[in-house]
Amino acid sequence: MDEIYFAASIRGGRDDVALYSELIKHLGKYGKVLTEHLEIIKFQLVEKII
Repeated sequence: MDEIYFAASIRGGRDDVALYSELIKHLGKYGKVLTEHLEIIKFQLVEKII
């Protein structure tokens, strides 16, 4: 199985959290997304701000 590294902006990408989540799910079809925990962290940051 391939390993995939996903990188995105945490601070500047708050409006794109849903998109990041969808991208990580899609990439997961092609291999193990090593950084999927970043999507969870981003979501938690957005929840705290709202």
